[in-house]
Amino acid sequence: VTIPTATIETIATETDAAVTIKTDVAEIKLDNTAAAAIAEQAAEDGTISIVAVKTDEKVVEEETATGETEKVTEVHFELKVVCSERGVIGDFQGGTVTVTVPVPKDMHTEELVCVYIDAQGHYHKVTGVKNANGTFTFTTDHFSSYAVMTAEEAEKAIAEQKAKVESVKLKLRSANSKTSKGKKAIKLTVSEVTDTGIDFDGYVI
Repeated sequence: VTIPTATIETIATETDAAVTIKTDVAEIKLDNTAAAAIAEQAAEDGTISIVAVKTDEKVVEEETATGETEKVTEVHFELKVVCSERGVIGDFQGGTVTVTVPVPKDMHTEELVCVYIDAQGHYHKVTGVKNANGTFTFTTDHFSSYAVMTAEEAEKAIAEQKAKVESVKLKLRSANSKTSKGKKAIKLTVSEVTDTGIDFDGYVI
């Protein structure tokens, strides 16, 4: 859904109202703080696009009285706010966005949770609730990749990623060195012993 920046700016600055946008994929409600943050970061004479895309469904095989069947256990979504002049806006500056998405019938009787999926594919639970009408509502302070999934599958995925992180072994080597000004120093080299496929932002020693 694309709307003029001026429209969101007027609502955010002249009222205390939230902005609710409905698409086939999701209903998105920006509280007044989030709407103001988006308007502030966008070009005044441009447009703002609210993008909600269903990107994937994951299924598992399940034994039934009549044989095996497939059951949906996860639904993945990509959410973005894009300014026509300045690209993606990811910072809501303390604002909150409430997102409501439909879930497949397979999941209606299950305990459900929502997770935020970071750049490394790690799952992080976010606040959410299953609704009686077959939808799921969650709240977030930023847009990115999300999945609504059964609690069982979420716990399994989070346990696996935790075990993977805890299995990482590092080797630290040190050697006497000198700085460019000739002062004594110690050079530290860190290398990963186990290949877990995890990318590190850095190390704290």
